[in-house]
Amino acid sequence: MQWRSPGFPRKAFFLTALLLASLVTGLLSGLSPRLSAAPNTPPAPPVPTEPGSRPQAPLPPGWKEVPVSIAPSQWRVWLESSAHKNPVSSAIPGAQQTQWVAGWRSPDGDLPLSFSQFKEFGANWQAFLQQARSNAAADLPALQIQWIRNKQRVVECGILRSPTHSVAATLCNPLWLQQIEPVLGEKIQVVVPNRSTAFLFPALASNPAAQRDAILKEFQESRFPVSLELLEWSPSGWRALGVFEP
Repeated sequence: MQWRSPGFPRKAFFLTALLLASLVTGLLSGLSPRLSAAPNTPPAPPVPTEPGSRPQAPLPPGWKEVPVSIAPSQWRVWLESSAHKNPVSSAIPGAQQTQWVAGWRSPDGDLPLSFSQFKEFGANWQAFLQQARSNAAADLPALQIQWIRNKQRVVECGILRSPTHSVAATLCNPLWLQQIEPVLGEKIQVVVPNRSTAFLFPALASNPAAQRDAILKEFQESRFPVSLELLEWSPSGWRALGVFEP
């Protein structure tokens, strides 16, 4: 007797194959319009940008791009640490730790300018400084000064602070020197340990070393330290005298 394998009848096998082929053809015909339409789809329109905007590399921490609408009334110049290497700055004769820096008054405080930002204003340093001095005059009423006297009631030191504005930015205005001249004289000595504090001493018979510990504390504990340099401020300008050693 010859043995035969029990499988699908040959006729049923061919019918099944034809049914599967028709199903696959139907699926492909339904997908083909979608696949062929993709290459002809128009590209997405570009994202609109503000007039004059341009791609820029990320700015360093603490910096912000200058808004197009910044006003000259926001220009500021303040005393800053030379270690910051700000691009728009002016040296103080003889100074090793302190410099004048150009910036602007933002809602987050005074921020320095990059060189390209400074050039956008179309002003040179002297024109910028003159406007910044005028702006600093509006901050003078907010200044608070604490006079320290000796046993003879003679003023040895004045500690200048401001709860709202940068003290280091008000010192660029010669008007402040005129206001304290009756107490300290027309020539004074200044230490600016941080942006919000300045120690003022009379040039004659001064003793800045008596405030050394207080100056170091203001410098070391501040978020915005400036320097430990002793500066002289007179009607003829600024110059450095020495440095407090920590």
